[in-house]
Amino acid sequence: MSLTLNYPATDSASQVSKGITIPSLTWSSDWAKTSDLVANGNRLTNITAPTNFPEVVESQTKERANVFAGTTLDRSYWPATTKGGMITQDLRTTPYLTDSEDPTFFQGFPIKFRLECTYPLSQHITEDVLAHEFARFVATFYESDEATVNGWFKRHMRRATLPKDL
Repeated sequence: MSLTLNYPATDSASQVSKGITIPSLTWSSDWAKTSDLVANGNRLTNITAPTNFPEVVESQTKERANVFAGTTLDRSYWPATTKGGMITQDLRTTPYLTDSEDPTFFQGFPIKFRLECTYPLSQHITEDVLAHEFARFVATFYESDEATVNGWFKRHMRRATLPKDL
């Protein structure tokens, strides 16, 4: 038997660089483990952030009994085991305003991002496969001709705040 892992989608667009700047976080000096969550997880706090406007990363891994349940994949295509894993990563941060003329003025704006990756336990699903699909997930935030995610966020932020009767 000669097995090949195939990706279901083919795109007419080529691989292009998008204008996203990814900061290189200095985990060893700027972040501290503040607590364990449930099994296989932890919480890190950025110690350079003000205590009243914290930046927190929570990571957790879990085993899932059946990662195929609730999918549209026909049961006849399921492998012998339905077990899988789940990785979640949360970032909570609070950009804040200050006033150079009023040192007592502060306003905070809490923002949370969450990524959840569920995958079947299989020798064929490697970190390279998950990295490939993660890149594809990030690509969903871009229009074909956009170099930044700003347009996507602008459209979705506007949609989220429109009155329901419009």
